Amino acid sequence: MERPELTRLIEAKFARYVGRVIEDIKRLPSSCMLSGDDSPMRDVWEEWVVQVQGIESIYCDAYEETIRAICRGVAEALPREEQGLLWLWTDEYYDWLSEAEDDDEIPYGDPVLDALENEFFRRVCSAAADVELPDRLERYLHPPPDE
Repeated sequence: MERPELTRLIEAKFARYVGRVIEDIKRLPSSCMLSGDDSPMRDVWEEWVVQVQGIESIYCDAYEETIRAICRGVAEALPREEQGLLWLWTDEYYDWLSEAEDDDEIPYGDPVLDALENEFFRRVCSAAADVELPDRLERYLHPPPDE
């Protein structure tokens, strides 16, 4: 039986936690920025948006590592039952389900936290891909042709 109310509630929870991750990224100090002093980007979030939307720099792995650490921290801060509930909406849950025995319990700890980190990260990347760029970043990504 499909339960759209439940899906809406879970999606709202994911949206809240992904929003928290994005706010944490935006609050990173300017010393964490890797784009240089002449960059039009104002914070690490804008640097990540540019990475996702078109210009993947040599620092992409460093950005990903930092963002994944934030995702992990948000996941670890959740109450155990909420971790388990959100885990039910991850790809890793379906992988686990295909191998689980009837009496297996939720594998709290690293398996659940890894799954939530991955899901939060995927959703952060999706949010970055959907950002409408301000003109200064649009020009940075797509400079006008020289005339």
